[in-house]
Amino acid sequence: MLQIIGATIRRLREQSGLSQEAFAQAADLDRSFYGRVERGTQNIALTTLCIVASSLKVHPSELLADLTNADISKLKPSRRRQNAAK
Repeated sequence: MLQIIGATIRRLREQSGLSQEAFAQAADLDRSFYGRVERGTQNIALTTLCIVASSLKVHPSELLADLTNADISKLKPSRRRQNAAK
C-alpha cells in the first residue's frame, strides 16, 4: 500500500517538474524522509500526507486514488483493536 501511495506522489511530483530535493524543501520535509515516502518504505502520517497533497496542489484523496479495495483489505487490524473487541 505504501508503495502505491509513494508511486502516486512521485508521479505527481515529476509532473510538476520538481526534483525530490526541491519538492522536499518546498514542502518543508527532510529530503531523506521524503525519498523514503516516495519509495514506499516510510509510513506517512495523515497530516504529512495533507502537507504533501497541498504542496502538489491536489486534494489528499488524489494521493490514495490508485488504491484498490484489495489493497485496503490486506491491512490487518491492530492487536489493540482486536483485544478491545473481546
